[in-house]
Amino acid sequence: MNKKIEHHAYQITYLIDRLIPQYVNGKAETDGYESLNRLKFVSEDISRRLEGSKYDHIGGLCRTILTVVKENVCEHEGTEITEPETPASIVIGD
Repeated sequence: MNKKIEHHAYQITYLIDRLIPQYVNGKAETDGYESLNRLKFVSEDISRRLEGSKYDHIGGLCRTILTVVKENVCEHEGTEITEPETPASIVIGD
């Protein structure tokens, strides 16, 4: 697997671990937009790099992260996540 994708995968784990505790009852307790922007970027990049490959299913997981970020965060007080091209609820397996 590409080193860039591997690095992004570690970043996704780090960012989600950092973001989830900031949310209480579905609302952000602190400003996490820098982390959310980075999560958006790395998820998009992995998804783009894996599209059409035998690892496309992993890209699908990244697209799910993007959906959560876009739907839940962009609606919060009309705030928009900036370019470059998760969260009231992200379920992590038991």
